[in-house]
Amino acid sequence: MAQGQSTFQTRTNRHSVSSGTNGNAITSSQSRIVRMPSTQSQNEGKMGTMKMENKSMMNIPDLTLKEAVEFLSSSEESYQQWGATFIQHTTYTDESAKSEVFQLGGIPTLVTLLRSGNPQVCQVAAGALRNLAFKNQNNKLEVQRCGGIAKALQLLKETDSTETQKQITGLLWNLSSANELKQELTATALPALTQHVVVPYTSLSDTGPSSYIDPSVFNCATGCLRNLSSGKDGQRQTMRSCPGLIDSLMSYMKSCVAEENPDDSSLENCACILHNLSYKLEQESSGSFSNYNPSRDAQPEKSPTIGCFSPKSSKTILFVGVCHLNFASLLLSWLSHPNAIDTYLSLLESSENKATLEACCGALQNLTATKGNVSTKKLIIRIMVLLCNWIISDTTKHSEVVLISLIFLRKAFFANSVVGVVDVFAPVLNKHKH
Repeated sequence: MAQGQSTFQTRTNRHSVSSGTNGNAITSSQSRIVRMPSTQSQNEGKMGTMKMENKSMMNIPDLTLKEAVEFLSSSEESYQQWGATFIQHTTYTDESAKSEVFQLGGIPTLVTLLRSGNPQVCQVAAGALRNLAFKNQNNKLEVQRCGGIAKALQLLKETDSTETQKQITGLLWNLSSANELKQELTATALPALTQHVVVPYTSLSDTGPSSYIDPSVFNCATGCLRNLSSGKDGQRQTMRSCPGLIDSLMSYMKSCVAEENPDDSSLENCACILHNLSYKLEQESSGSFSNYNPSRDAQPEKSPTIGCFSPKSSKTILFVGVCHLNFASLLLSWLSHPNAIDTYLSLLESSENKATLEACCGALQNLTATKGNVSTKKLIIRIMVLLCNWIISDTTKHSEVVLISLIFLRKAFFANSVVGVVDVFAPVLNKHKH
């Protein structure tokens, strides 16, 4: 994706739309240095970082970058830690330092230190790599060339340090904005982030959280997945088929709606991921609509709310009452499930976040883009009815957004030859067109 841009981007074709995000302000992250040797932070809700008052408070000697890189190869772990810490701090404050560390050959050694037996060395090495990869294409590719993706994922699976998890997921987020790395990240980081971050964060066991995941770790993980979801067709299909991913993202979005937190940054990431995964859904996933009729009567009678859309629900409910669908079709059906539509519409009504609003509109447009599909026609009618009810009752805070939605849905009516229904909504459209 283009470097140096910070706006939400949308790619369009004749029928569907796909949201992408750039590799900088929206989809990348940096880390200030944290006090050593503690793994705790006083600012857990702000990327887990603290501004370093001065180097002496952490007993870091005054160094040049050349000396810091040399420290990384020392047999003494304290020197390794000093060198990585100095690089982490310097690359946060000095953009030119990133290229200097690259020229000095510091990245391969930092990647090696991700497998250090000292947890503190692993943490600061991950933080240094995270900052080195921020807005620097050469460093991103160098991290991958040295096997950094595999080593970072292995550390993520092994560590129970929240601070290390933040640095690793932040590093993966930064790497994911490089198109050259998306194929490897989709194959390796996607299942790891889903299994070790996304599913645990959105799930509750009977006795409480199965494992603690910090909100900023979830935010970084979904930022990475957001970038990956704007990749090639095969990568989108891999994400759609990833067990637990769509279900968990939908669960988190619904919980944000229920908790009246529609402008959450992780919610924005989730909405954009699902928007992208609904792009060309019918073409790339044959049968995703035909195997599932998105209507209320398609839900099993006398069964609890489907687990994937219950806030913080147990994943054991996922398959309750669902019949005649193979696993792949089941995962795809969540993208067009009625409760997903309800969530998109609720966010259109309540969110103030432009990127979230655009993603919800885009997802709805994608779900109504298939020509001549009976299920799609029913879906169009249902969305139009709800949107018109909101406009008529003046309950929405975003009438202009809803009106845009009505316009593209009206076009979808004509594309799908829904005879006579357009005329029913014409008075509403005419009344509010100005």
